[in-house]
Amino acid sequence: MPASVSPARLGLTLASLVAAGLALAGCGESVSWHQKLTVTVDTPDGFRSGSAVQRVRIYDKAGILEPILPHEARGVANEVTGEAVVVDLGQGRYMFMLVPGASLLTQRVLEWPKPWFPDGARAVARFEGVAHVPPNRAPTLVTFTSIDAPKTVKRIDPGNLAATFGSGYRLHSITLEITDEPVTEGRVEQVLGWLLTIGNDQLDGERYQDARSQLLASQLNSLDFKRD
Repeated sequence: MPASVSPARLGLTLASLVAAGLALAGCGESVSWHQKLTVTVDTPDGFRSGSAVQRVRIYDKAGILEPILPHEARGVANEVTGEAVVVDLGQGRYMFMLVPGASLLTQRVLEWPKPWFPDGARAVARFEGVAHVPPNRAPTLVTFTSIDAPKTVKRIDPGNLAATFGSGYRLHSITLEITDEPVTEGRVEQVLGWLLTIGNDQLDGERYQDARSQLLASQLNSLDFKRD
């Protein structure tokens, strides 16, 4: 008969296995790059533009199972570090291109070679040139009726900036470049001083997102503007 194992020893063994799995979970293959996003707006006073450099990391989630699983069976995740793009339109008005969706932009505008991970991701990291991002594939654009009031956030139709800002305003271009420049820091906080004080709350001041609400402020929080 097999020797019995005490509950304490069994618990210790299981804890050790879990710890080992967690330690190895972060050891999967990954590819990263810095991408520079630039948004240019045509205004009655000329072109206004803003840029932000973000770090994108693509990695497989196999962890401890990586050696025995093919790439297509592992599952792939992505993450982005950085800030929203800020465009100063003058007269105290600003436009922001939010962070969510930025990690997938290269997939939307560049032709990734297959297999897309890791080979396609490596090719993207070596991309040279400027790629134009179609407005319908870009992250969400927003502004604030009052820059000091988070609740006044408004979604912008990229095809009709005049509806938000008035006659003469038009989205000129959104571009993407792979760059060696450092990740942008502090620009969003210079404009949105309250971003440092709202913590994890939604922009409407509530602790949790309300999926039933039609108010955009209830759907957004600080992570939409900055991710460390």
